[in-house]
Amino acid sequence: MVEATTGWLETYPVPHATARNTILGLEKQILWRHGTPERIESDNGTHFKNSLINTWAREHGIEWVYHIPYHAPAAGKVERCNGLLKTTLKALGGGTFKNWENNLAKATWLVNTRGSAN
Repeated sequence: MVEATTGWLETYPVPHATARNTILGLEKQILWRHGTPERIESDNGTHFKNSLINTWAREHGIEWVYHIPYHAPAAGKVERCNGLLKTTLKALGGGTFKNWENNLAKATWLVNTRGSAN
């Protein structure tokens, strides 16, 4: 998850991209640490766009907004952070993504504390 204003990255390792794992990650990394966000934006992946997520978001008072498919500017900040995270994970893994879950916390910290070119 990338905070829209600051670009702060939060990550949570899951074995599979499912609605249940999405909710678990959001609760553990966001809600119980930072509070409930007013709004979440995501792509249209099936782990985001489904009745379980819709019900959970409604129960927590979260507006869930889906990006326009194939419209890169809609998710530009997230895509940039994902790219940086993947590059960092690969570097920490010696050129592969092997054991990525062991390097995720360090990679997230490195992305969050990097200097900005802006």
